[in-house]
Amino acid sequence: MMGSLFSSISGLRNHTTWMNTIGNNISNVNTVGYKMQRVTFKEQITQMMGAASGANVAANIGGKNPQQMGLGSVLGSIDTIMTQGAIQTTGNPLDIAIQGEGFFAVKAGATTYYTRAGNFYQDNQGNIVTSDGYILQGWMGGLERTLWQVATDNPPLQIREATYNLDTSDVSKIGNVTIPKDLTMAAQATRYVKFVGNLDSMTPMNSFCAPVAIAAGTQTPLPSNYSPNEAPVAGGNAAPTLTEVQAGALPGTGIGGAGTNYYFHTDPNDPNSPLVTPDHTATMTIYDSLGNERSLTIWFFQHGTDPTGSGASYRPVWDWYAFDTTYVPGSNIYTGEPDYFNCIGGTNIDMVDPGNANPSDAEVYSPIWFNQDGSLASNGGPWDLGGNATGLVQDYSVTIEGVTHYGPQLYFTENNAAQGIDPDGAISPWNVLLDFGTPNAWDTSAQADTVLHVNDPAGNTPVDPAGIGLRDGLTGDVTGEYQIIGGVQTYVPNSTAYAKEQDGYGAGELIGLSVDSTGGIVGQFTNERSLTIAKIAIAQFANAQGLEKVGNSMYAMTSNSGIARMTEAGTAGAGTTVGGALEASNVDLSVELTNMIIAQRGFEANARIITTSADMLDTLVNVGR
Repeated sequence: MMGSLFSSISGLRNHTTWMNTIGNNISNVNTVGYKMQRVTFKEQITQMMGAASGANVAANIGGKNPQQMGLGSVLGSIDTIMTQGAIQTTGNPLDIAIQGEGFFAVKAGATTYYTRAGNFYQDNQGNIVTSDGYILQGWMGGLERTLWQVATDNPPLQIREATYNLDTSDVSKIGNVTIPKDLTMAAQATRYVKFVGNLDSMTPMNSFCAPVAIAAGTQTPLPSNYSPNEAPVAGGNAAPTLTEVQAGALPGTGIGGAGTNYYFHTDPNDPNSPLVTPDHTATMTIYDSLGNERSLTIWFFQHGTDPTGSGASYRPVWDWYAFDTTYVPGSNIYTGEPDYFNCIGGTNIDMVDPGNANPSDAEVYSPIWFNQDGSLASNGGPWDLGGNATGLVQDYSVTIEGVTHYGPQLYFTENNAAQGIDPDGAISPWNVLLDFGTPNAWDTSAQADTVLHVNDPAGNTPVDPAGIGLRDGLTGDVTGEYQIIGGVQTYVPNSTAYAKEQDGYGAGELIGLSVDSTGGIVGQFTNERSLTIAKIAIAQFANAQGLEKVGNSMYAMTSNSGIARMTEAGTAGAGTTVGGALEASNVDLSVELTNMIIAQRGFEANARIITTSADMLDTLVNVGR
């Protein structure tokens, strides 16, 4: 009779534990990142009333099962159910939810804890912290280096055999995620620009172009009554007059006193030819190495020639120039410094003229040829600008005000990056260069030779080709690639070439943060650029249910959970992160309320056993009366 009392007491105790767990689950039904718990029971020891025996065939007696009486129940387990909670959007950029497996790692002093509660904020030092001040852990990126994804602060682990050597000198440790609120982004010079669109094949043809720029003094338009033998270029501190041009050379580039540059192209066969305006332009803002904005304008001019080769047919041809300039419509004034120099009249010009001086900034592009179907007649894609260099050329005879002037150095490309094909299949080189300002210098021992060709206005064979030898200590400009006409076609519709993208930007200040799906904390800056500043570390465990709850929605590592394995969100089985959202509790109220009724009935039944056993004991005591 006493056994029933003790068994019922164990039942009362266990159902009380269950009810406490249910109450805790319900109390945390709205706790961020909370994981529900469940309780299981198991049978306690049993008292052997009779042992089992096997069958005795000889005695014709069958077997007998054991006779055992239970002595109550004990607590089997209190399990943490690590199922996914619902994701609730909040709009707070530093609210972060984990969709899938894993935990945030946070640090309080030297101790690391783990949590699913992602309600973080930034303290006065820029640390990303929990409501208790625990600092979020991850990898800091920095504005000019790569984010690493390897942890080096994990607990020691014995390795029986090593099959791979890791160079830890090139590894960034996991640490505090700290983002100063006054963080700034340095400027980046433009390295890549892409223009796309359509060029109208019906646009009237223009054969010559006339950009004019004076580096010193006031800039003025080139007079419309230009003569090949004399053309004043006046303005401010400089008023040079071109009085002599070498025979066979096209009017091109020279350098005047005090570094005054001038560039002009008109029809040498027509002294009264006016400056030709472009058929179409496309402009994009780019940035120099100091972060200053500059305007890059692409000028498209159409021209045409009568093909004479076998099987020749008309193809629309476009000349194009790229100038780091501003053009004032109606005034024929170009401000700034030209970055490119083009061909004239459909004839390729690799340099102005190998004469008696070093012309400045005589960069060139060949014409853009199109097939009859509007496709680009070229085998080139984006052009690699890594081969740009500074070289020496022979003198160029330009006399201004009776004095022969010599320019500094010529920028040109060391290699040919693309080729054009004429109607007979002959290949002509396309030399490409991009210069966004003061060049950067590097050392090299490379030696190379190339030949410069200058064609006369009629497109005859090159005049006076000359070799150029590169020297050590080359001076280069921007490295990268320049894809000026990727996707440009020529059809009857109006021209729509436009600047699609470029990779330069000015300096910027941090104005906002967001979190992407890979755990990247992305900063938004005033220069309209975004940059991943840090990566959040996601901790995974071999047995997440083995973690110990330590309060404040935190877990601690135990011997049965395994060590934390840090990884990037969305990799190696880790869940992804959702910025501006929180993970709700995974408590199911319908289940908890049902379990509460069951626990109540179980408790009442065990209590009833005690009262019934007491009544039976009273009856037994009263038998002797």
